[in-house]
Amino acid sequence: MNEAFRQKLDSKISEWRDWKEKNPFSACRLVQYCGPEMVGSLPLEKEEIESRIKALICEGFYIEWNTKDDGSCFLRVWEFGGPEPDWNKVFEEADLIEL
Repeated sequence: MNEAFRQKLDSKISEWRDWKEKNPFSACRLVQYCGPEMVGSLPLEKEEIESRIKALICEGFYIEWNTKDDGSCFLRVWEFGGPEPDWNKVFEEADLIEL
């Protein structure tokens, strides 16, 4: 892993740690997209979230997080070059467009 990538990864993990301290959540779901299609979702235990974030970044995915009104955390994951999923679609675990 080159130094520039290591710094990017460390920065993203630091961002996650800061966010989770300020935003307590009850549960977490990972929702992944390939282009406009939601290709999968799964629950994550709090202890595994950081390692998933690291692994997904190392695989070349983009990842962001947010809290839904019910207090649950959602990780949205999308591929390089794909559209950034709208949070409402992520919370619904829906495709970005009608297929």
